Amino acid sequence: MNKKTVKDFFDNLAKDWDSFEQPDSAVIEKILDYADIQIGCSVLDIACGTGILFPYYLKRNPLSITAVDLSEKMCAQAEKKCTDKRIKIICADILDTHTVTDKAERCLVFNAFPHLGNAKDAVQALCRHLVPGGILTVAHSESRESINNRHKEKAFSVSEPLPSASDLADIFSEYLEIIHVFEDESVYIVSGRM
Repeated sequence: MNKKTVKDFFDNLAKDWDSFEQPDSAVIEKILDYADIQIGCSVLDIACGTGILFPYYLKRNPLSITAVDLSEKMCAQAEKKCTDKRIKIICADILDTHTVTDKAERCLVFNAFPHLGNAKDAVQALCRHLVPGGILTVAHSESRESINNRHKEKAFSVSEPLPSASDLADIFSEYLEIIHVFEDESVYIVSGRM
């Protein structure tokens, strides 16, 4: 998957993203519970987009939030929501070994994992951003089937098929101790501890 194609795709959608990406608060809270986002932890928000999760994180009073996205225009939209000094936004490819970010206690990829490319390469790269004992969570606020069907129709050139939660857990298990593996019609969660 070509990173420039992915960047351009999301740059083109950034201005209107929030008008068609309406989060379900109850599902997001459930995901953040599974991801163990809690008071005083450091959070790395991977493919943060327009910063949809910022208010949900802040309600949990984290120490810091480092939000990373490949798309400059998504980052620009996120900056508009960045009113808290604990939030730092970085426009970069998080999978690039030269990307400099602090290590975090919690790393969350929300509604974006298929756009990171090869699942094994992505998990391996994301693990290097965790402190010992840190938790990586890949989560989606809908079913794998609906994600894969939509991507086939509208985003096939900028996404890989989302594997089953159990298949992704198998990849996680090469690097992390598995904590949660769950998917149904409304949520998809895989998490593991370093």
